[in-house]
Amino acid sequence: MGVLVMPAALAAVVLLPLGLEAVALALMGLGLDWILGVAHWTATLPGARGTVPAPGPWVLPLLALGVLFVVLWQGRARIAGVVPVALAALLWAGTERADVLISERGALVGVMTDKGRALSRPRGAGFVAGIWLENDGDAADQTLAHARWPEVVAAGWPVRALPGKRAAAELGDCAAGEWVVLTETPRPGLPCQVVTPASLRQTGALALWREGATLRAVSVRDLSGTRLWTPQRPDQ
Repeated sequence: MGVLVMPAALAAVVLLPLGLEAVALALMGLGLDWILGVAHWTATLPGARGTVPAPGPWVLPLLALGVLFVVLWQGRARIAGVVPVALAALLWAGTERADVLISERGALVGVMTDKGRALSRPRGAGFVAGIWLENDGDAADQTLAHARWPEVVAAGWPVRALPGKRAAAELGDCAAGEWVVLTETPRPGLPCQVVTPASLRQTGALALWREGATLRAVSVRDLSGTRLWTPQRPDQ
């Protein structure tokens, strides 16, 4: 970067009025190709990529506060900045992710298992799937995460994902306390907790936490509240 790319960029600016910048830009391109080649080669090495769970809301403020105190304060008192840093590390290490995640349109469901989060679909809603797995600190891709889905049934999770009109029309065997995520509206009067695109328009995406034999739901609307730019929308 310092030996070839930057000097070539400067030379290109100088030669631009003369129409001779192509030579300098070609040299600059060679340097950039070398840098990118090194980056790609390094990224493919075993263990080149690591993952950590996304921290809770207090971790980064505490970490920043402690580091700034250590850097900016004078004298021995700066050592006190280690306390919030240690607390942030402790909170980060104890980060807990939601047991069940439901996307804002009900197209994807993710359930935490012993092997990581199991996803209800091998493809589709890829952006959401990637964000969930990244925040879990899970290096698996969506296909691998979907291969874990049978473990959800084996573990007895009261959660089902049933996409399509036919699944919604045929649903009739759900039990009280069970969560069923559909992409279409089923018949009324079902005893289970049914999640549909219509209900999700009211709540946004859902996170479920296991508490004994029940699941406690926390919605995006619970966290953000009703704002001018996110008003409560009527059911449609």
